[in-house]
Order: sequence, then C-alpha cells, then structure tokens
Amino acid sequence: MANDPDQSVFARFFRRVPKQARSRALVDSILQALEEHGSQDPSLEQLRVESLAERAGVGIGSLYEYFSSKDSLLGALVGRATKKNFDELMAHASGLEGDLEAAVRQMSARVTEQYLARPRGTRLLMTAIAKLDLWDVVVAERDRFSEGLVGLALARSPHLDRERLAATMRLLPDSVMGVLSGELTRHDRPDLRRTSELVADVAWGVVLARHPTAKTAASAAQS
Repeated sequence: MANDPDQSVFARFFRRVPKQARSRALVDSILQALEEHGSQDPSLEQLRVESLAERAGVGIGSLYEYFSSKDSLLGALVGRATKKNFDELMAHASGLEGDLEAAVRQMSARVTEQYLARPRGTRLLMTAIAKLDLWDVVVAERDRFSEGLVGLALARSPHLDRERLAATMRLLPDSVMGVLSGELTRHDRPDLRRTSELVADVAWGVVLARHPTAKTAASAAQS
C-alpha cells in the first residue's frame, strides 16, 4: 500500500488493520478496484460492495474482514490517495529545474495532471471527503506538502522571508485546488493544457503578489 495504515489517521476506517504482506496486498486490490470504479462512475449510489469484491477478485467475506461498510471503504481510499498524491508530488518537486518561476510553472503542470488526468476518480474522492467530513485531514496533508516546498523555494530565492514564504506555500495549494475544483465542476473532461496554464498563472501570481522581488530574482537568474 502507498501508506502504512498503522501510522495513519485513516486507520479508523479499517475493521481490522492489515499487518502481513498478503493481507496488505488484498486490501490494496480492494482499494484499487474502488479507484477503478471511481474512474468510470463517481456516483456513490451506484457503488455495490459485492461488485467491488468481484472486481477486486476477492471474496465478499474477505472484504468485510477489513471493511465494515461503504463509508469505511471510502475513508480508506481517501487516505490512500491523499498520501500517494502528496508523496508523488513531493518527489516530483525535488527534481524541478530552473528558477522559482520555472519551478512553480512545472509544478503547476504536474499537479494539474495528477488531479485531472482521471477526473471521475478525483470527483469520487472529493465526494467522499465531503461525505465523511475529512477536509481537516486533507488540509493537514496539504500543509505537510507545503512545508516541503519552502526549502525548494528558498534554494532558488534565498532572499525571501522564510516565515512569509511558508504562509505563501500554504496558500498556493489552496488556490490551485480551488481552480481545479472549479474545472472539475464545469467540465466533464477538463482541458489539461488550458487548465495547466491557468493554474500556473494563478500560482505564480500568488507568489508575485506576496513576494514582488521574486520576479527580479527570476529575471536576474536568466540573464
């Protein structure tokens, strides 16, 4: 699994936390099947636990050994996807090239692809987060990701105030997710290229609004 449920606030969604490699693989296959369902139909009303077990290739008894209800499945999926997404984005961030503006724009493209490449799956996650009232947990993971971005930004623009930059890096994901949520609501299949450009403009605009000298530093780095 992408995360260890023993160490996760999402452990409460498990009837029994998987300990061994075999049980972890079984649980992972169930959550993968749920994710695949979401990529085809984000409607929770159409989700049947029996069909999910069949898709995962496990017995219904095995499924209920680890999950007590549809909500417990959804909570575990949110935990899996949240940590997986932010861990993958952080790994991508560590390989960014160029000045701060270039890094912000590259990261914007990656975030857009992460959340909009499979829009129905993302809609299922958003629905589950709202249904289970998990926004505080998701935002906490988002803030963890933001903390990692501070060091990467300072490496490119060391003159920026660290405390103010930390607040900016918390604001960036909030702004970006607002744009992505809007696109997911307006369009069944959002345009990745257009949305990526929009997200990049918004993200870099937030940085410049709070750190006007970042543009000067970026221009100096290019000259």
